[in-house]
Amino acid sequence: MNTKSKVIRVLTFQTHADFEQRRGCVTDFDYDTIKDAKHHAKLALTDDYARSNEMSNPLEYAQVTVNDEVIYDFFRKASL
Repeated sequence: MNTKSKVIRVLTFQTHADFEQRRGCVTDFDYDTIKDAKHHAKLALTDDYARSNEMSNPLEYAQVTVNDEVIYDFFRKASL
């Protein structure tokens, strides 16, 4: 029986460069399901999320991890 629990987390960064240079993440939330984590990661990259959290700039990069292993990367779509 495998009793190891999964730690599902969403990490968000102002930019992908912040992640690459190991600058601190903006948010770090734990989730019960990967589906919920993916939903939040996508939502965190929207203008509405930035406004509701009084951010001066929207977030550009989010990742979903399971037990500290990245399983999904999300990048903000460029505004035209």
